Amino acid sequence: MSRGRITAVYALGAAASMAQEMIWVESLSRLYGGATLGLTLGIAVYVTGLAAGARLTSALTARGESPGRWLVRSQCAAGVLLAASPLLFAGLEWIDAAFGAAATPLRLIAPALLLLLPATCLGALYPLVSGYGARRLYGIGLAASAAGALGAGLVTLPSLGIAASCLLFGAVQCVAGLLARDLRPEEARAGTGGETARVRAGALARAAILGGVLFAAHAAWWRTLSQAADATIHAEVVMLVAVLIWMAAGAALIGRSDRAAAVSAVVAAAHLAMLVTLPGRLAGWSQELLGPADTLGDRMAALTLVVSTVVAPASVAVGALMARLVNGHSRADVARLWTWHNVGGTVGLLSAALAALPTLGIAAVLATAAALLVALRSPRTALRRPALTVGIAAAAAVALAFGGDAARRSDVSARGIEIVLEREGLGGLVEVWQRPDGVRELRSSRLRREGADGSESVVVARLQGQLPSRIVGPVERSLVIGLGTGVSLDAHARIAGGRTTCVELSPEIVEAAEAFDHVNRGVLDRDGVDVVVADGRRFVRTNGDRYDLIVQELFFPYRRGTAAMYSRDHYARCRERLVEGGRVAQWISLAQIAPDDLRCLARGFADVFPHASAWVIGGYLMLLGGDAPVPADAPPLALRHLVLDDASLWRWCGDGDRNTDDRLLLEHRVPSTAALLDTTELTVRNIEALLPHWTDGAGRDLNEGITAEFRGRRAKALSLYAEAMRRDASWVRPRTSVLRLAHDLAAWALAVEAAPGDLPGRVALAAEAYARRDLGAALAHLAAVDDAEVSRSKDALLLYGNCLARQGRALEAVARYEAVLAIDPDHSRARNNLDQVRQSGIR
Repeated sequence: MSRGRITAVYALGAAASMAQEMIWVESLSRLYGGATLGLTLGIAVYVTGLAAGARLTSALTARGESPGRWLVRSQCAAGVLLAASPLLFAGLEWIDAAFGAAATPLRLIAPALLLLLPATCLGALYPLVSGYGARRLYGIGLAASAAGALGAGLVTLPSLGIAASCLLFGAVQCVAGLLARDLRPEEARAGTGGETARVRAGALARAAILGGVLFAAHAAWWRTLSQAADATIHAEVVMLVAVLIWMAAGAALIGRSDRAAAVSAVVAAAHLAMLVTLPGRLAGWSQELLGPADTLGDRMAALTLVVSTVVAPASVAVGALMARLVNGHSRADVARLWTWHNVGGTVGLLSAALAALPTLGIAAVLATAAALLVALRSPRTALRRPALTVGIAAAAAVALAFGGDAARRSDVSARGIEIVLEREGLGGLVEVWQRPDGVRELRSSRLRREGADGSESVVVARLQGQLPSRIVGPVERSLVIGLGTGVSLDAHARIAGGRTTCVELSPEIVEAAEAFDHVNRGVLDRDGVDVVVADGRRFVRTNGDRYDLIVQELFFPYRRGTAAMYSRDHYARCRERLVEGGRVAQWISLAQIAPDDLRCLARGFADVFPHASAWVIGGYLMLLGGDAPVPADAPPLALRHLVLDDASLWRWCGDGDRNTDDRLLLEHRVPSTAALLDTTELTVRNIEALLPHWTDGAGRDLNEGITAEFRGRRAKALSLYAEAMRRDASWVRPRTSVLRLAHDLAAWALAVEAAPGDLPGRVALAAEAYARRDLGAALAHLAAVDDAEVSRSKDALLLYGNCLARQGRALEAVARYEAVLAIDPDHSRARNNLDQVRQSGIR
């Protein structure tokens, strides 16, 4: 068989193999809850299978079996089993549901029992082809694996779904096997014998340690990047691809030289040591790069740079050192090295992800990895002094374990923030911050705010907790999925009555909620409220209890593994857990999902429930579903939040894709709007998309007024607030909005009368005139301010440009918009207006 053909066989097999790992991780994350556990189990089973396949190859080689025959068998078997993966995962789900909570050990062993066979078939691939050049094929396999990860993670899973992806990559695996049917026994030119037992033992130990370092560091890198750039599917794919590509580069560029490989190991160790001392600065730098990225392409490019900064040196070193180890060895020796490398990888991954990271933290894991890389600096002589190696690792772990924590605490303290509570768990870091103004915030993985005890946050959380119960009325049993600060749970339990069960995935969140006892009124210790630490999806699937009301609290739809909480299949399981006449409520933050993605989510919800409606409180939307329409006797205070009834919800949703377990579209699409996530702009866009279908007149006027005020149209906002007040005279919110806005305009008029050149006052009055389409008055207000002051104000320049564009003075408008962008290159409204003026044909 030609070298080109064997290269094609291995490249296709490696790409399909890595795609299979991506599919396993996706499926296990959905099945067992939480991206961390699914990621860890998926990779652990995959790597263990690679070790088993390599060990089997070693045994076959010792018996003189033909590599070609076994390569065809193993790859075709892997392809068939990959195509059947949906059935395997259905079996896992059946086991999990059948045994329920009693299956805790079995639910961890079951993936290995069902998936180990296909993984073993995949593990035979590299050793069987290694006779054609172990070092060269090692690098090619890494590059092909990167292509497989990209193809599965960013193309086939979002476009085809899990089942179709399994069929596609299973076919690719079978093609790879069939192409190898003419493979003949061939040994590498060197390394067929003559090595001493001591050298052989040292090489096997080095291979195992390299595997442990790589996969332990991989787990720590994922935790680091989750805190710096958030845990999204895009971040996971980019990190995996970056690790593979940099390993391939190390194997190709410096894997030929002992000295170069040793130097790369020392450089990587120094980089890891530096990385553990600067997590806060890394997070800040990452946000500086990712913040301005307003398109998916820009974000992926920035994410690649951030990820490469974290993983490149160590990945290059591991790739180079492993290439040196396998170079020149026989097929049997490569199989042994590959076996021990993957055994070390499994041990390193499980130890880091399930033990070291939750207890010791990121710094300890990376410090230990750095020490082991230093110990492996010379592939020919390392590990001849194992006591020294262990001593170096222990000393480095003790010296550096708290370096990252100390640096981060210093960064936080410099901003006047006190860390009241800090807990590292399987799912990541949970903290309670106390700001200088005394407000406490619940934070997860540093980036995400889960709640706060500020007055506005508490009021909104209580309204969210009360609304479903006010609509449905008192119930005997209710289920709340998600805890946060516990404020909404407290409000829910007080009105719902009966017995309330709250399911929270993170035990660290449960502990942190105790720091908010003063606002959640001790709900965790209240009679009638049970808090269960479990995954909400699994609890619904495996728990046989039935409920009058199920409430799903706010989750971050762009986080890895969270989109499954919004799938049509999960809502169907929730409906199965309802008593007759029961209802399901789902809360969504309008600042965390684009309008099209919100409709995608709502379609799946409306598919499940014959009667579904949408309700809004502030920047949050609640979907309410059941077998009957909204009760006619629902309190008027609740009904004023009704946005879409059954009929209008379907009109708003339209037809299109659904978020399902097979295609978790939200997981892939929501991060595409990362530049707008958690912004008022995204909330306003969602409200504007809802307005044409809004059911309640007063609510529509109020929210249209809010959007008008945000867009700078103060006069229109004032009239809309007044109309909402006339429609519902008992509603306080429109009245306070009218008084506030009218007072603001009157105050600005007085300020301008006292100081004619007052910039804020003139801008406010110009905005009011612009809203009335009195462009002359608006321009007159702006002209009354000194040009130098106007040139430094983004608001004044933008308003100036809008007035000039409305008057047809396009060139002057373009100059004002460009002036805004000179001050703030990321000003989206100025850029959009500039593009519109230019696209109108004006140059």
